[in-house]
Order: sequence, then C-alpha cells, then structure tokens
Amino acid sequence: NYDPMVLKGGAIDDEQNTKNMIKNIRHITIMLNKRLEEISPDWIFFFHWSEIVSKTIYSKYKCVTIHTGNLPKDRGGSPIQNQILEGKTLSKVNAIVLQDPVDSGDIYNSYPISLQGSLEHIWFSITEVTKILIKDCINGNPKPIPQKGKIKTFKRKKDNKLNLTNLNLTNNQLGYKNIHWISDCKNLISLYL
Repeated sequence: NYDPMVLKGGAIDDEQNTKNMIKNIRHITIMLNKRLEEISPDWIFFFHWSEIVSKTIYSKYKCVTIHTGNLPKDRGGSPIQNQILEGKTLSKVNAIVLQDPVDSGDIYNSYPISLQGSLEHIWFSITEVTKILIKDCINGNPKPIPQKGKIKTFKRKKDNKLNLTNLNLTNNQLGYKNIHWISDCKNLISLYL
C-alpha cells in the first residue's frame, strides 16, 4: 500500500512527497526482507541499479551489482553516457560486490564491450555479457578481486541539465558521435550531434 504523490494548491508538495517516499521505501525494504528470508537466495543480482540497497540486505546475502565502466575510474551514475561524452569507445561490464560506497565493491568478473553504435545495440551487448557474468558467478563462485587504480566517480546525468555548449567536443567528435541519454528509466532520449 503506497502513498500517492501529494499536490498542494495545484503544485507538488515536495516535503510531503519526500516523507511519503521514505515511508514507501521503508515498507518496500520490510516486504523485500520478508520475501528474501522465505526464499533464502544464494545470489541477488542488481542490474545497473540506481537506488541505494539497504545494508540489511547486502550484509546478509551475496549481492552483486552489474556496472558498465572501467573500474574504479567509472564509478557512479550514468556511466555509459559519461564515458561516451569522454570519447571512450570501449568499456567493461562488471559483476561487483554490492557495498557502500556505490560501485566500490570487489570485482567477480568483467567482460569488454563497445560503446559505439545505437543505444539499443549497446544495451543488447550489455545484456548478453550480463548473462555470461551471472552464469560465471553461479557456476564458478569466483573470488572477487579488489579494484585497483585511480578512483573517479561520475554524477548522474539529467536531461534537463544538459548544456551542449560546455561539452568541448572537437569537429571530428561532432561528426560521428551519437550520445545517448537515459532519464529515470521512463524516458529514453537520444541526442544526435
């Protein structure tokens, strides 16, 4: 049972909606914990998850997040979009231990992918590699290896804050680059430069 969005004088009441969201998250966490206790899973996989997972879950179960990026450099939100903006054409899909801070967990396994082509092609490639990563984890039970190197954390890209004039792209990049943005899993936006 979830509380709806609250309007006040025709506008969204941010304060009440924040309270409702916290209440809803607590409710979902309680229900999820109950269900997990019932089924007692060996593994829980989170695919490019943008929400914070409760420590009560990842401290009790073997939780793995699937993250696309050359770790530890490409931690954080919107890693695919940020890597494309930086001109990267190759990345990795990683199965990592889910822990705090976000995307800092040891790496179970990684596979390379291309960041070139359409968004659909990139996501299809990520999906195919994710299937392999899950099979690797379940069948091989690999020992995770710590991330090594310089840490860099991306901030999540929001389409309403996009400023193309500040991208500093060269003419060559402007000629071929097809930058894809995803905003909150509901809207898919492609910007062709």
